[in-house]
Amino acid sequence: MDTDTVKMLASFIAKKIMVSLCGALITLGALQSGDQATSFETIGSGILVGLAGVTWSWWNDRGKQIVLAQIAKAHGVVPKSASVVTAANAIQATVKTADAVPGAQP
Repeated sequence: MDTDTVKMLASFIAKKIMVSLCGALITLGALQSGDQATSFETIGSGILVGLAGVTWSWWNDRGKQIVLAQIAKAHGVVPKSASVVTAANAIQATVKTADAVPGAQP
């Protein structure tokens, strides 16, 4: 397996563990408030774990592509009218080519 596949699998497993942990805490009642003093902390921790999982998923599924596309368009790798997917793929291919060729500049 190449490193991209390993990173993708590790990220997928970590996200699923995070979402499962949040679900388990809610199901077991660990995130229910017992009194007013801990109410904010318990609810807040559940919300933070859930938001972290959602944000991570968004970054892996869409956010990274948007950022890469903006970089590709800014550096003239693709035309300004190129789609996000096309631009992200072009910049990733450029970086991989530069990594494969010693002394090449992306």
